[in-house]
Amino acid sequence: MTYPYIVQADLEQRISAERLKQIYDDNNDGTVDTDPIARLCKDASAKVAGYLRGVYDLAVIAADPPEEVIRLTLDVAVAYAAQRHPEYVKRDWEKLMRAAESDLMRLRKGETRLDVVSTPEPAANEGGSVVSTTVDADGQPGRIFDDMGDF
Repeated sequence: MTYPYIVQADLEQRISAERLKQIYDDNNDGTVDTDPIARLCKDASAKVAGYLRGVYDLAVIAADPPEEVIRLTLDVAVAYAAQRHPEYVKRDWEKLMRAAESDLMRLRKGETRLDVVSTPEPAANEGGSVVSTTVDADGQPGRIFDDMGDF
Protein backbone atom coordinates (compact mmCIF):
# COMPACT_ATOMS: atom_id res chain seq x y z
CA MET A 1 0.00 0.00 0.00
CA THR A 2 1.33 3.45 -0.90
CA TYR A 3 -0.88 5.59 1.31
CA PRO A 4 -1.37 7.92 3.00
CA TYR A 5 0.03 11.04 1.39
CA ILE A 6 -1.03 13.13 4.41
CA VAL A 7 -1.08 12.75 8.19
CA GLN A 8 -2.98 14.37 11.05
CA ALA A 9 -0.42 17.19 11.38
CA ASP A 10 -1.08 18.20 7.76
CA LEU A 11 -4.81 18.38 8.48
CA GLU A 12 -4.20 20.44 11.61
CA GLN A 13 -2.16 22.92 9.59
CA ARG A 14 -4.89 23.15 6.96
CA ILE A 15 -8.04 23.42 9.10
CA SER A 16 -6.67 23.81 12.68
CA ALA A 17 -6.37 21.34 15.52
CA GLU A 18 -9.49 22.74 17.19
CA ARG A 19 -11.65 22.31 14.07
CA LEU A 20 -10.29 18.81 13.59
CA LYS A 21 -11.24 17.98 17.17
CA GLN A 22 -14.76 19.29 16.58
CA ILE A 23 -15.17 17.04 13.56
CA TYR A 24 -13.31 13.91 14.71
CA ASP A 25 -13.82 13.64 18.49
CA ASP A 26 -16.50 10.97 18.21
CA ASN A 27 -16.31 9.82 21.84
CA ASN A 28 -16.29 13.39 23.26
CA ASP A 29 -13.14 12.93 25.32
CA GLY A 30 -11.60 16.21 24.14
CA THR A 31 -9.11 14.69 21.70
CA VAL A 32 -9.15 13.77 18.04
CA ASP A 33 -9.92 10.08 17.55
CA THR A 34 -7.04 8.49 15.66
CA ASP A 35 -8.99 5.79 13.80
CA PRO A 36 -11.33 8.16 11.93
CA ILE A 37 -8.42 10.49 11.12
CA ALA A 38 -6.37 7.59 9.78
CA ARG A 39 -9.36 6.53 7.67
CA LEU A 40 -9.78 10.09 6.37
CA CYS A 41 -6.11 10.25 5.37
CA LYS A 42 -6.32 6.86 3.64
CA ASP A 43 -9.58 7.69 1.85
CA ALA A 44 -8.35 11.07 0.58
CA SER A 45 -5.03 9.56 -0.49
CA ALA A 46 -6.79 6.68 -2.27
CA LYS A 47 -8.93 9.12 -4.24
CA VAL A 48 -5.85 11.09 -5.33
CA ALA A 49 -3.99 7.87 -6.18
CA GLY A 50 -6.94 6.85 -8.35
CA TYR A 51 -6.32 9.86 -10.56
CA LEU A 52 -2.53 9.41 -10.56
CA ARG A 53 -2.61 5.66 -11.29
CA GLY A 54 -1.49 4.83 -14.81
CA VAL A 55 0.03 8.29 -15.27
CA TYR A 56 2.55 8.41 -12.44
CA ASP A 57 4.52 5.72 -10.64
CA LEU A 58 2.66 5.55 -7.33
CA ALA A 59 5.62 4.00 -5.51
CA VAL A 60 7.81 6.99 -6.41
CA ILE A 61 5.04 9.43 -5.44
CA ALA A 62 4.45 7.68 -2.10
CA ALA A 63 8.16 7.62 -1.22
CA ASP A 64 8.29 11.44 -1.23
CA PRO A 65 4.90 12.99 -2.09
CA PRO A 66 5.29 16.23 -4.07
CA GLU A 67 3.70 19.30 -2.49
CA GLU A 68 1.01 19.30 -5.18
CA VAL A 69 -0.03 15.75 -4.24
CA ILE A 70 -0.18 16.78 -0.58
CA ARG A 71 -2.25 19.87 -1.47
CA LEU A 72 -4.67 17.88 -3.58
CA THR A 73 -5.00 15.20 -0.91
CA LEU A 74 -5.73 17.87 1.70
CA ASP A 75 -8.34 19.41 -0.61
CA VAL A 76 -10.10 16.05 -0.84
CA ALA A 77 -9.78 15.45 2.92
CA VAL A 78 -11.32 18.84 3.74
CA ALA A 79 -14.23 18.04 1.41
CA TYR A 80 -14.75 14.72 3.23
CA ALA A 81 -14.56 16.50 6.60
CA ALA A 82 -17.12 19.05 5.42
CA GLN A 83 -19.39 16.21 4.35
CA ARG A 84 -19.07 14.62 7.79
CA HIS A 85 -19.82 17.78 9.79
CA PRO A 86 -20.76 20.74 7.58
CA GLU A 87 -21.67 22.80 10.66
CA TYR A 88 -17.98 22.98 11.62
CA VAL A 89 -16.36 23.39 8.21
CA LYS A 90 -19.07 25.80 7.00
CA ARG A 91 -18.36 25.16 3.35
CA ASP A 92 -20.28 23.15 0.77
CA TRP A 93 -18.50 19.79 0.60
CA GLU A 94 -19.78 19.13 -2.92
CA LYS A 95 -18.22 22.36 -4.25
CA LEU A 96 -14.99 21.55 -2.45
CA MET A 97 -14.92 18.05 -3.95
CA ARG A 98 -15.75 19.28 -7.46
CA ALA A 99 -12.86 21.76 -7.26
CA ALA A 100 -10.47 19.04 -6.06
CA GLU A 101 -11.65 16.61 -8.75
CA SER A 102 -11.24 19.30 -11.41
CA ASP A 103 -7.63 19.85 -10.34
CA LEU A 104 -7.04 16.09 -10.27
CA MET A 105 -8.50 15.65 -13.75
CA ARG A 106 -6.32 18.45 -15.13
CA LEU A 107 -3.30 16.68 -13.63
CA ARG A 108 -4.39 13.35 -15.07
CA LYS A 109 -4.86 14.84 -18.55
CA GLY A 110 -1.42 16.46 -18.44
CA GLU A 111 -2.75 20.03 -18.38
CA THR A 112 -0.85 20.44 -15.11
CA ARG A 113 2.20 18.51 -13.95
CA LEU A 114 3.90 17.45 -10.77
CA ASP A 115 7.34 18.26 -12.20
CA VAL A 116 8.80 15.25 -10.45
CA VAL A 117 12.51 14.97 -11.17
CA SER A 118 12.56 11.17 -11.50
CA THR A 119 10.71 8.78 -13.78
CA PRO A 120 7.01 9.17 -13.01
CA GLU A 121 6.36 12.33 -15.06
CA PRO A 122 4.39 11.36 -18.21
CA ALA A 123 5.63 12.20 -21.68
CA ALA A 124 4.82 15.69 -22.93
CA ASN A 125 3.68 14.33 -26.31
CA GLU A 126 0.62 12.41 -25.13
CA GLY A 127 -2.42 12.55 -27.38
CA GLY A 128 -2.65 13.76 -30.95
CA SER A 129 -3.89 12.24 -34.18
CA VAL A 130 -3.07 8.94 -35.83
CA VAL A 131 -3.44 8.86 -39.60
CA SER A 132 -3.44 5.72 -41.67
CA THR A 133 -2.13 6.02 -45.21
CA THR A 134 -3.64 2.74 -46.31
CA VAL A 135 -6.74 2.21 -48.40
CA ASP A 136 -9.50 -0.07 -47.12
CA ALA A 137 -11.24 -2.84 -49.10
CA ASP A 138 -13.69 -0.36 -50.68
CA GLY A 139 -10.89 1.86 -51.97
CA GLN A 140 -11.56 4.50 -49.32
CA PRO A 141 -8.67 6.32 -47.65
CA GLY A 142 -7.66 5.27 -44.13
CA ARG A 143 -9.30 6.74 -41.07
CA ILE A 144 -8.09 9.59 -38.88
CA PHE A 145 -8.24 8.97 -35.15
CA ASP A 146 -8.17 12.15 -33.10
CA ASP A 147 -7.22 12.28 -29.44
CA MET A 148 -10.11 10.37 -27.94
CA GLY A 149 -9.32 11.31 -24.34
CA ASP A 150 -9.51 8.84 -21.52
CA PHE A 151 -11.35 5.62 -22.19
